[in-house]
Amino acid sequence: MFADPPALVVSSPSFNGPVRRDPRRHPETESPQSINSSPLVNVRHWSRPNYNLKSLVFACLLLTFLPYGCARSKGEIKVNTEIEIPSLLVSEVLQARAESRKSQCPVELTNTGSKDRVVKIVRTGCACYGVTLDGTRLKSGDSFTIPAGETKQIQLEFQPADSQSEKHYTVDLTALLDNGKEQIIPIKCRQQVYSDIRITPSVVTVETEENAEINDTQAIGIEHVYRNGMNEEGALAFQTLPEHMVVSSLKKVGSAEDLGHGLWRQKWVAQVNVKLPATRDETPKQAMFSLAAESPDGEVTARQNGSLVIHTRQKVIFPNRVHFGKMGVGHTRTRRILLSSTESNFFRLTCDPSKLPPFIKVNIQEHIDDRHLVEISVTPTVAGRFFEELKFQTDMYDVTEIAVRIEGIAEEMKSGAPRIDRGTPDLGPEFHTATKSSE
Repeated sequence: MFADPPALVVSSPSFNGPVRRDPRRHPETESPQSINSSPLVNVRHWSRPNYNLKSLVFACLLLTFLPYGCARSKGEIKVNTEIEIPSLLVSEVLQARAESRKSQCPVELTNTGSKDRVVKIVRTGCACYGVTLDGTRLKSGDSFTIPAGETKQIQLEFQPADSQSEKHYTVDLTALLDNGKEQIIPIKCRQQVYSDIRITPSVVTVETEENAEINDTQAIGIEHVYRNGMNEEGALAFQTLPEHMVVSSLKKVGSAEDLGHGLWRQKWVAQVNVKLPATRDETPKQAMFSLAAESPDGEVTARQNGSLVIHTRQKVIFPNRVHFGKMGVGHTRTRRILLSSTESNFFRLTCDPSKLPPFIKVNIQEHIDDRHLVEISVTPTVAGRFFEELKFQTDMYDVTEIAVRIEGIAEEMKSGAPRIDRGTPDLGPEFHTATKSSE
């Protein structure tokens, strides 16, 4: 069927015709130079023999289909290991939680082998959710059988998050194959939860100076996610506002975005104006406002709160309160506090010792700097709680006096017991802006 490989043709000056050379002789054992060295032979050309193409094609086909035949013989469990379930709104999660309903992720397992397969639950990602089969709750270590060629469906049940997030809920299964090896089956269910309304920023901050009039306008970004197959969005409006905050405009930005699973997201922008006079002693530093969304039929579907903060820039930062904790009567405890200028202005700090309670001593280094380290020592003489207010004086024109509250508890110690300073946990500094003295 196949032609013989071309022979090596040589010619000789002593003969009239060409001379055939045996092609089976390896060219490496007999080089062209050795042939040419003979006075009777002149090399014209040679070549290697061709491979058997039929054998080569058969080998390629065997290697191509062999893995598939092996895979079928294992009898593996066929399953989709990455599952995405429909997204939810936070309002829907809260409603389901009130009705004791959980989300479910259906997982279909198909036995592709010719023998029954036992599937074992190794573990779930969290003990707070589990696996059910035909309504029966399964736990880690339990197993079930899938007959040959059949499919069974398990449900991964969990409680979705009540805030905007993307969560993955997992379960690991194993099945014994025909070859004696275990098939590891990691399953992951993904669910997205969207906030019905998102306000950015959720805290609107107005920066101001002491005794300065406020007239500030800011933009608030709003994202409204709603469920409607026809993409019909209801009304969006501010329900509660502080008396010094006014919404000048509320407009849509672009068209609604299709998030899938019947959800749409529409962006809005609101312009708010805050006005306050220079004298505002009774104005709260923080106030709440709320935004509500309504369905096309007028039903309120979601609410979101935000806050307005009036922040007066600090001139001097210092702890508003210093707590000495529990200590024995007659025992001395010392605390150090730092007072510093936010604008790096140098100032002098003093404290009149004649106005201090007898059980409190204050040590301040006499110098001019933008920060001062102050030592406060307390030696209570009677048992009980003590509260005192220390007043420091500065030479700054806009901050003339600083008040720091001292607190602690004095206890009677047992006779002969050592006086041990047990210390107190750091409760954290409370900062406020020093105000000008009224004197």
